[in-house]
Amino acid sequence: MGFLRKMGINEHNVSVMQRLYKGQQASVRVEGSLLDWFAIKKGVRQGCLISPVSFNCYSEYIMRESADDLTLIGVTFSGRTMNNLRYADDILLIAQSPRALQTLLDKVVAVSGEYGLEINTKKTKVMAIIPQKEHIAIICQGKELEQAETFKYLGAIITDNGDCSKEIQARLGAARGASLDSRLFAERQVLTCQG
Repeated sequence: MGFLRKMGINEHNVSVMQRLYKGQQASVRVEGSLLDWFAIKKGVRQGCLISPVSFNCYSEYIMRESADDLTLIGVTFSGRTMNNLRYADDILLIAQSPRALQTLLDKVVAVSGEYGLEINTKKTKVMAIIPQKEHIAIICQGKELEQAETFKYLGAIITDNGDCSKEIQARLGAARGASLDSRLFAERQVLTCQG
């Protein structure tokens, strides 16, 4: 909980969270029987309203301590260099070369490890957005990451050649589907009113 203090969370709120999580135990139910209780030493409570906020503070602190320190890596927009985009547990690392990306990823992995988090290499992909296809080898926790040609980030389709046509087609398809759904709903309402 020390990271909360470093993030500027007031002592009263830190104390409340410590009491909430202190001494947590869980058990697993198998075929109707509870197994032995065990202590929970990491993680947040599922379904707890504080859990998303706690996790966001935790991941924000890790990113500030890792990626935000590497200000020379990234791309510059309006005079500000950015090397990552974050939304909850979706993190996008940005670099201009494979070497810079590897440095950035290594730092994030190291700092995450210091706080008990690991990167899920099965869900982590790498993409090079360049005119010509090129294989780039990025290693995370001893495993080479899969190189993706497309991926979805916060609902938007990103392609390795920077082409927006797949995103446009997906949005048009969603709009057509929504339009059809609304027409069907309106027709059902008319039928219901007349019946």
